[in-house]
Amino acid sequence: MKQIYKFILLCSFLFTFNGCNNSNSGENKSNITNSNTKNETLKIHTKKDEEEKKVLNKIGITKTNDGKIIIEPKKTKEFLDKIAETMKKETKRIKEKNRNLTSEDIGISANKDKIVIDINKTGKFLEKLSKDLSETANELEKIFK
Repeated sequence: MKQIYKFILLCSFLFTFNGCNNSNSGENKSNITNSNTKNETLKIHTKKDEEEKKVLNKIGITKTNDGKIIIEPKKTKEFLDKIAETMKKETKRIKEKNRNLTSEDIGISANKDKIVIDINKTGKFLEKLSKDLSETANELEKIFK
């Protein structure tokens, strides 16, 4: 979804360069400068545009030259199924890895009088969890490539 938002923002940005041309000499210089800037911007964004097109194509979304958007539900469903499958695998992996985890392992203990939080243990647990989530993000990223 983040890629779709980037695509929409990029299109909005590029449409701002489509102004009216006037024949006044001062405005012509401005238009030439704007044209050069537009060409440079387009060159810079061409690679990103191509990458976004690839991602959108994997999702099943295609933009035509006449300004229409085509959505292929079958392709979209397959893409979402891949994401769901990856998420299930990663969730299962993280659950199994932390199956026997106790509150003491996380650094939290409680009794009638007080709750004790061991910041060092909690920090180490959060680092491990962060690493697991990062691995999950990398697995999801593979789907987009």
